[in-house]
Amino acid sequence: MSSGDSARARTGADMLESDVERLQVSIQEQLETFLPHLRASGYNEEPTIKAVLTNITPQGFQVEFPDYGAGFNVTLEGGWFHRRRPS
Repeated sequence: MSSGDSARARTGADMLESDVERLQVSIQEQLETFLPHLRASGYNEEPTIKAVLTNITPQGFQVEFPDYGAGFNVTLEGGWFHRRRPS
């Protein structure tokens, strides 16, 4: 590649970016299931909610909402997206 990046590295970076975007959409789609717990912990319909990805497993993702002391498992419809192969 003219940038000096390897094609494999560029493809990996593109896949990771796609994965992050898909995870963000999944969190937003599943937010309704989290809201009762967040409201019980002080969420008052603020327009922005901070979420932190804390763990990735073959079954899904763990996301923490640190401002409310709450964490949830997030699943992806259709399962895991870009499976990584061991190097």
